[in-house]
Formats: sequence, C-alpha cells, structure tokens
Amino acid sequence: MTSRHRNLTDLRACRVLVTSTTFGIQDPALRSRLEQEVGEVRYNLEKRPLKAPELTHLVIGIDGWIAGIDEIDASVMAAADRLKVIARYGVGFDRVDVAAATKRGIVVTNTPGANSAAVAELTIGLMLALGRQICQSDQAVRRGQWPRYSGRGLGQNRGLGGVRVHRPRSRPSSRGLPVPRSCRGSICEPGRGLRMRGQPCVSRRTPSGLRFCMPACGIHPETAGMVNDSFLRKMRSGAFLVNTARGELIDEAALRQSLKAVGCAGPHWIASAKSRRAPIIPCSSYRR
Repeated sequence: MTSRHRNLTDLRACRVLVTSTTFGIQDPALRSRLEQEVGEVRYNLEKRPLKAPELTHLVIGIDGWIAGIDEIDASVMAAADRLKVIARYGVGFDRVDVAAATKRGIVVTNTPGANSAAVAELTIGLMLALGRQICQSDQAVRRGQWPRYSGRGLGQNRGLGGVRVHRPRSRPSSRGLPVPRSCRGSICEPGRGLRMRGQPCVSRRTPSGLRFCMPACGIHPETAGMVNDSFLRKMRSGAFLVNTARGELIDEAALRQSLKAVGCAGPHWIASAKSRRAPIIPCSSYRR
C-alpha cells in the first residue's frame, strides 16, 4: 500500500453536512447513494440557505460539506474542526470566504456549467413571457377579461445581448431565434474585463440598441453592480432586462430610482434572481 493510499480517510468514518436546498430534489438517488457511501449525513432542516450563526454549530465534527448559497464566512471555518472540503452544489464562490478556507487547508469546489441548460431555458421563458405579455394576459383572463395584447416575438427583435460565462456549446439550440453572432461566443472572465471575442461587450457599451439584455455573469469586482445608473440610462425605451444570474449584478438603488423615474413606462424588468438584501419592487403593468 502506498503512502498516498494510507493517507486516504475511510468514507464510512466520515460525516457529511448537506445544506443545499436542491440536492437530490430531482434525483433522490443522490441522497441514497451518499448515505450508503459515508458514515453519517446531516441535512439542512430549515429548507432555506443558512446564515453564518446558524452554521457554526452544524459544522462541528463534519468532514465534508455539500453547500448551497449559505453564508460561509471565516467564523464558520473557525468552528469547523474536521472539515476538509466544501463542495458548492452550484456555480460561483461569492458566498464562501475562500481565503479563510485556504488558510485552514479546506478545499472549495463548485459545479460550473451544471445548470447552464436550465438557466438558458428559464431566460428564454422569461423573454417570451415579457415579449408576449403572457403574465398580463393570464391575470386579465382570471379577472374575466379577454384582452388582445400586441405582443412582440423574439424573431422581431434586432437586439439580443448578453454576457455569458459558459462556452457556446452549452448554449441551447436557438433554432428559430435570431441570436446575433457577436453574442454567441461571449465570455466573462475574472480579471479580463467584459469581452466578446476580444471586443468590448455589446451589452456593457451599447445597451441602447438592445431589446433584451441578459447580464449572465458570475460575481467578482468587475461585474458587481455592472447594471448601474449609467447602464440603465442608455437602455432604449421598452427594453427588457432579464437577470437569471446573481442579484448583485444589479445596482438596486439605481434600479429603484429608474423605475420611479419612468413609472414602468421606460425600460421594463424581470429580476428572477434577487439579492439577499433587496426588496421586491412591484411593477405589474407597463405601457408600450
């Protein structure tokens, strides 16, 4: 037996904490297999992301952690006396103090691209709901009305722009949807700015020409608050901002001010990924 194998820990002696609220929801076999492979599994019974004070007692005696979007800061790391790995069940590290984990020799991983297809489908669904006023039509029918809204299909728009973190092969089929070639290979990488095949990102520099804008980036210093007052002022009247990424991409103070200023008659919004601190802004109707 090599020294490498001697240093491996027997999984049956390990305790694993699962705080992700979605782990095993679609495939219960994931939980069953985990429970068979390790000595003990502890689950998040609150059914929501946990704050740091709630986690400090849960991580004691834990060897591995399957985490969601919980608040994992230095105080949590300090309480984790046996923790060896934090596996983020999702993308991004923005709620994990990676520096504190590194200092304590704790490995932090994530699953980039695992939900790319689902997020892309949700984004297209939100775009269709906005362009065709599906939600407004549903509400009207429930009130006993039968309005004839003038919808706008995706094929009628000359502007579709976004900043994406996954490669073009992860993009769902756009058959029937006019995706501009300049947007198909858009990549957003930490430390390299917002670029599209070496050129400044169209949704960053020229949002005025877009009917739909989708800021689908990870969170890091270059992207936090990227949709700010300057960005919002450049958006064309009647444009749609669809955010299926982190809520922190949006400067929420600027967004609230913009909505108040235009009375929901200028740019229109769906924010599907609100941040931890933002109130929901009611804006159920708009004019074309």
